[in-house]
Amino acid sequence: MSDQRDYAVVVPVVAASYLPVTVARAKERLHIDASDDDADLDRTIRAAIKAVESDTGQVLAAATFRLQRPVLGNPIRLPLYPIRDVESITYLDLDEVEQTVSPSDWYWLPSASGADVYFVDSYAAPQVAKRPDAVRVTFEAGYDDPNSASEADPRLVFDERAELAVLSHVGTSYAHRESVVVGSTPADMTPVYRALVQQLRIFR
Repeated sequence: MSDQRDYAVVVPVVAASYLPVTVARAKERLHIDASDDDADLDRTIRAAIKAVESDTGQVLAAATFRLQRPVLGNPIRLPLYPIRDVESITYLDLDEVEQTVSPSDWYWLPSASGADVYFVDSYAAPQVAKRPDAVRVTFEAGYDDPNSASEADPRLVFDERAELAVLSHVGTSYAHRESVVVGSTPADMTPVYRALVQQLRIFR
């Protein structure tokens, strides 16, 4: 029987405000001059980003998420990569009233697969409500916008291989756009795409 501390669900809170691969970049790569298909190309890019994220376990553009779990535990593992910041930790007490854990009682460290949140030794964990979402960790994950200047942590610099994977997916999907449903992955993805996502995949 699995430990309930291992049970966690991650839900999106605030979507990314930018595309790490733009329509202009895709048109340049695919040698498209006309603008007639820009809307379709935008949807294809968004689908490709989701596919690369699913295939690699990485978050390509900065967004906010909430991890929900039944207990506090120590550590709390955040299963997305890269983690940019941990904003807050809250929990439902026995009366199901939301309480906030003071930032002085916890800290987080990045890891190869995401990040771990630790509570300081002096922290006395309270009892929480018996709910699968009793503990909520709000955090930001994803790479910096590659289309904007940034002096952030090198860990957050958008990986060029991710861009190439997205563009490879877009190229194949665009070439088969009459037969591929937007949001799905063509069965004949190129060896280049498969090799890139294998290199980028986060193993947990």
